[in-house]
Amino acid sequence: MIRHHLVAGLCTSLLVITACGSDSDSNDSADSDTQAACDTWIAADTALVIFSFTGAGDRDSVNSAFDDAIAASDADRAATLGDLKDSLQPIIENPESEPSNELMSQFGDALGWVEDNCDVATLDVSAKEFEYDGIPDTLDTGYTLVNFDNVGNEAHEMFVFRTNDGVTESFEEIIALPEDEVFSKITPVNATFAMPGGGDVGSWNLTEPGAYTVVCFIPLGTTADTEGDGPPHFTQGMVQQFTVTS
Repeated sequence: MIRHHLVAGLCTSLLVITACGSDSDSNDSADSDTQAACDTWIAADTALVIFSFTGAGDRDSVNSAFDDAIAASDADRAATLGDLKDSLQPIIENPESEPSNELMSQFGDALGWVEDNCDVATLDVSAKEFEYDGIPDTLDTGYTLVNFDNVGNEAHEMFVFRTNDGVTESFEEIIALPEDEVFSKITPVNATFAMPGGGDVGSWNLTEPGAYTVVCFIPLGTTADTEGDGPPHFTQGMVQQFTVTS
């Protein structure tokens, strides 16, 4: 604060108006750096999601996107994202493998930075048997952070997808198709999972307007101690739709 007043006084006494703008220039530069860090993170996160769910792209393209995010970050965050990239390698190599607790913690920290520093929307959603609360009927396009809390007695997830343009089948009709046909009808957005009493933070990059669906595929009876063998939760009505507008 003292330095700020000294600089302001010098600018006034010397009448060097352009010099007085140096703080503004510095702020503009900092804002630009933060925006670049935000944009490259969103690109990396989206590349990972698309590759994990659809197989589009490859390991090199995902790693390249994370390299861009690391390059756009300051030294401390670059080191953090570098560790996250290292932890991601088993997942990128085999998307069916289970993420480590360390990876989940690192990803949560990365999303926490995004929430604190980037101009993104946030959404609070809770789940219980067998419904979601907090998902509005409409959302704007853009990158949205979703704070997901499980207030129920069973494990729950939010698998989010966009119904592709021109698709007329209902959710029930789509989900009854063979898996390869299902993914010709929908575009996955992301999935977030939480055990009873727990929570998670996820990201939805809602890039296009259209019809979106949130669904829980967890088997009935799944808790922290038990893997359920019942039908998926969506058969109990745990499906919610919303519309994304431009």
